[in-house]
Formats: sequence, C-alpha cells, structure tokens
Amino acid sequence: MPRDRSQAPADRLVLTRAAKVALSLIAAAFVVSLAVPGAAEPVAVLVLLAGHSFAGITMLRKARRLPAREGLVWKLIGVSLLMASTGVLLVGIVDSVVGSVPAFSTLDLFFFLAYAFLLTGLGVVPGQIGSWRERAQTLIDSALATISIGTLLTVVLLEDIWQSLADAPSFDRWVGMTYPILDVAAVVSIAVVFVKRRQFQFDYRFLVYALALTAQGIADVNYVTQVAGQSFGEVDSVFPFFILASFLFVATSAIVDWQPQPRELSDRRTPLWSMLLPYGATFFMVVLLISHVFDQGSDDRLLLVATLLIAVLAYARQALAIYQNRILVDQERNSLISSLSHELRTPLTSLVGFLSLLDDEGDLLTSEDRIEMISTTRQQADYMGRMVTDLVMLSRDDLDQTDILPSEVKLEALVERALVSADLSGDKVTTTLPAGLILSIDADRIQQVTVNLLANAHRYGDGRVAVVATPIGHDLELAIHDNGTGVPKKHHVTMWERFERAHHRFDASLPGSGIGLAIVAALVRAHGGKVGYRDSELLGGACFTVHLPGVISTVNAHRLDEAVARAVSG
Repeated sequence: MPRDRSQAPADRLVLTRAAKVALSLIAAAFVVSLAVPGAAEPVAVLVLLAGHSFAGITMLRKARRLPAREGLVWKLIGVSLLMASTGVLLVGIVDSVVGSVPAFSTLDLFFFLAYAFLLTGLGVVPGQIGSWRERAQTLIDSALATISIGTLLTVVLLEDIWQSLADAPSFDRWVGMTYPILDVAAVVSIAVVFVKRRQFQFDYRFLVYALALTAQGIADVNYVTQVAGQSFGEVDSVFPFFILASFLFVATSAIVDWQPQPRELSDRRTPLWSMLLPYGATFFMVVLLISHVFDQGSDDRLLLVATLLIAVLAYARQALAIYQNRILVDQERNSLISSLSHELRTPLTSLVGFLSLLDDEGDLLTSEDRIEMISTTRQQADYMGRMVTDLVMLSRDDLDQTDILPSEVKLEALVERALVSADLSGDKVTTTLPAGLILSIDADRIQQVTVNLLANAHRYGDGRVAVVATPIGHDLELAIHDNGTGVPKKHHVTMWERFERAHHRFDASLPGSGIGLAIVAALVRAHGGKVGYRDSELLGGACFTVHLPGVISTVNAHRLDEAVARAVSG
C-alpha cells in the first residue's frame, strides 16, 4: 500500500517530490546566473515566473488543510506571490513584443499589489495580538521599528538612491523609493510576528520567508541604484538575488503545513529582549546622529549631547521599568496561587478525610455521625464552589458587565440561605430584618454578595456577626457587622480592588484570596447600587454596607410606610 506523504509527522519535515525538483532547478539556475552573467536576465525571468507561481499555488493548496485563520494568512501570502509572478509574466511579454521595458512603469502596480496582500496576510497572523491594549502596543512597536530602520536607511542608503534617481522622471523616483520602504515594512512585520506570537514554538516558516524577503530587499535596493536612465534588461547584477529569493519562497511553500506546536502555558511569557527589540534600531540611529553632528562641527554639540543623554537615560529607565514590571507580575501570580491553594487546602482536606471515613468505616458509624459528616462535606463543597464561582467571575474582562436576571424573593429566605452557605448560624449571629419584605433582585447574585460579606465577617471578626437590613423608601441597605479589629482608614478605598487584602496581606494565619470584596462591589454595581464601609456601631468592628436602589416592590413600600405611620401615631 503506498505511503500517504500528505500527512507528515509534526516533528519531521518531509518534502514532496515536486518541491525537491523545483528547489533543485532553481539552485541550478542560481549557479548559472553567477557563472554566465549574460544569461542571468532570461534565467531570472523564467525562475521568477515559475518559482513564484509554484510557491503561490502550493501555499494556496496547503492552506486549505490549515485552521481557518492560519490558512487565511498563507492564502494571502500565496496570492501575493501569484500577483508578483503575473507582473513578471507581463514584463516578459512586453519585453518580447516591444523589445525593451522601462525600469519603472505601470506594470509595477502588480508588484505593489503583491506587497499589499503580503502585509495584509502578516497583519492577520493568529496569536500575535489579543486585547486592544496589546494591539496598540504592537502598532507602537511596529511604528518605532519602521521609523528607526527607515531613517537609518534614508541616511545610509536611500539618500544615495534618491540622488541616483535625481535625473529620472518623478514617477520613476517615487516608484524606485517605494520598493525599499515596502521591503522594510515587510521585514518589520515578520519581526513583530516573531516577538508577539508567543503561544507557539519557533515558527520556521516565517524564518525562511523572512530570509526570502531579505534577499528580495537586497535585490530591490541594488536594482533601484542602477536603473537610473536604463531599461530593465540593462541591469544584470541583481538577478542572482531575485533567484535566491524565489528559491526561499519555494522552500517556504514546501513547509507551509509544518505548523509549530503550542507552548506550555508557563513558557508563554514575553522575553525581555523581545520587548526591547523595537528600540534597537533607535539606538543605532542615535549613534549615527552623534557621529554625523560631530563630523559637521556644529556649535550646538552640548545641547545635542544633553538631549541624547536624556534619551538614553529614558531608554534605560524604560528597560528597568519593564523588567521590574515582570518581577511584580510574577510575584503577584505566585502570591495568588499560594493564597488560593491555602484557601482550598482546608476544605479539600476535610472532604477527603470525611469521605475516607464514610468509605472505610461507614458501617461502624451511627446514622447521626454519617449525617453530620455528610452535612460538613456538603458545606465544604459549597465553600469550594463559591471560590470557583468567584474565580470564574474574576476571569471576565469586565466584572461590571455581569448579566442581572431579577426576580422576586423574600429577604428573610435569602439571608437564611446565605447563612447556611457561609456555615454561619447559632447564637453568635443575629439578624434584624423587616418581616415579609419582598425584593426584586437577582437572588443568586445578591446571595453571593451576602455570603462573601458573611464569610469576611466570620474570618476577620471575633466570633460575633450581625446582619441588619434597613428599608429606605424603595431602596434597601444591607449591613454586615462583626466584632473584629476593623479596617484601617488608609485601606477603605483600595480594599475593593482585586487581590487586595488590606492590612491582612502579610498575615498567613488568616488566608484569603483578596477577590471576595471585588466580586461584591462588581455585583452591587451591576444592580445599580453601591458598597460602603464604616466602623460598626453595634459590635465595634467592621461594618460593610450594600445599598440597592429601587429593589423593594411598591406594595411592600406602602406597607412599610403605613407601619411607620401607625408606630408614630401610637
């Protein structure tokens, strides 16, 4: 049975017979262009026409087997190669019919369209950008690198190109200058892909393609510097580079379906060097500027040196800030993992212990013991479930966009369920609730708010908790009191932020994830309400308040007003 070569192993590269033949022929053509300069032009035209077409068709064919977004990238790049081969074909036809083709003409439109498809393809590479903030950073990095490299090329190289085209028509000058700029933009775009696409391992396809663009860029620059006043056929020294570029394009098409493997999550952080890479060309630009001014003998050297020194110090400060930010993120991540593991270890140990007893010695236990163990196990499971619910909510991009599904619920029933979920009941918990009060709220969300506040009161208090609900017209204020030490004033604002544990952040004896109050604030805001804090006037500790506007039904509000009026008149 013949072997299916279309499905190559992920860790081994297998070239098709057609790719091997194409690469061998192009390599032979490259040798001929070096050995016989007079034959370089016709050989190069044939190689560009055949090689670019083969590479483009191969990319389009293989892209159909790739994931949708990945396939789109290589389809656009394949179309760009076919557009370039079309331009080469038209140049060859015109040269055969007319006998001479201008160095620059309207046929260059096909090559510009090829660059347009190429840059579009590189712009939609999956995995290199995420949120709008990361996209903005990517655009800024690209702009920095492009401006810096473009400026260097202008000073070092493009100025000579412009001078070589000084006597050419304006159309030729602008077209000639456009090619090097497009080459720089393409190479910078691939560099950005390498830097930002960190969830995949090294992608050799883009490396080979970058080498192809580099060879083509060298050929373009060499071509532009020689074509002033000449025709296409009078320039022959650039053709070996064009052939080399075609060889690398075909090599890229041969490995298009050789996809990189995803990185492990722990390996996906962006290395420091890649964050500083866009500034590398800027550094060389500054060095070139210093040498240029000192060669000119300018009287403003002191001002220039001071300005550049400030720029260098700002660059160093940025590098240190990036490094420090990485350290801070790692520390916060480790702290969160440590805190969550500590939070989950106690209930998990209880769960495993009771379940083991029920499994090993269940027949020896009394029914009361089994009921108590099952009840405790359920409570611990509920606690872990609340932790997971909080983490799921925390993973959202915007906590304030939580969906609210209001329904009518009795306040007494809601608080009773919250006390059970928080495992708080008995003589140490007192409740002061208006009788028969019906609320129009998202019961599950407000119950979660109440549970989180009760859990905080139990954890940081000294054993006593009070729940007080106060109707204010159609609004409701719910207050949770405890008899602990309270919260210092300097933390009254920051304690509502994610992962903030106020004055308990370094207290390992009181574990906590620092996400409970952030969840409370978000859910209350989603109801149009607000949260607050004051020192408890009932128990002397902390008092967290929740104000929910317009949640008391009209019927209940009238009944409360009548009850208040009767109490006053009596």
